[in-house]
Amino acid sequence: FFPIKVCVLPLIEEQRMIPAQEFQIFVVEDETFTREMLLDTLKEGPNPYACQGFGDIMSLKKALQKQVPDVITLDYQLPTREGGDPQDLDPNTLKELKQEHPGLEVIIISKQPKIEVAISLIQSGAYDYITKSEDIAVRLENTLNNIRRQKTVGAENKLLKKELSGDYQEI
Repeated sequence: FFPIKVCVLPLIEEQRMIPAQEFQIFVVEDETFTREMLLDTLKEGPNPYACQGFGDIMSLKKALQKQVPDVITLDYQLPTREGGDPQDLDPNTLKELKQEHPGLEVIIISKQPKIEVAISLIQSGAYDYITKSEDIAVRLENTLNNIRRQKTVGAENKLLKKELSGDYQEI
C-alpha cells in the first residue's frame, strides 16, 4: 500500500467570499459549556472566525451599543439578565434586533425541535434555525458560508451598481 495524500481545493467562489477572520460573530448562549464549545468550534474550525460570547440578552444589547457583528447565534431559551431564569425567545425581540441593525443576520440555535417555533422565528427574521445535535458544527459552518456568500454578492452588486450609475457619453 502506498500512502495517499488528500488535497482539498477550495472552491473558486470561496476565494471571493469575505474572509472568515473579518467576519464578526456574537454567540449568545446561557449554558457555559455549550457557549464555549460553539466559540471554540468557530475560532478553530476550517474557517476561523472572530467571535465573542455572551450569556444573556442584556449583555448582548450592551455589546451591540459598541459593535454590531455580521452574525449573532442566539439560543432559543435565554435569561434576560445574568443569573435570571431562561425564557423562550420572543419573536418581537428578534424583530427589534433586525430593525435596529438591518445588516445583521441571526441564527437561532435550540434544543427544542418544534417546527412551529422554527417557522415563527424564521418569519420574524431569523436567517436559520439549527437544533442542538451532533452535526451542529457542520450545519453552523454551512449556514455561515451561505451568509458570507450572500453578503459578498450583495457587496459586489452594490459596487457594480455604483460603477454603472456613473455618467456615460453616447458615442
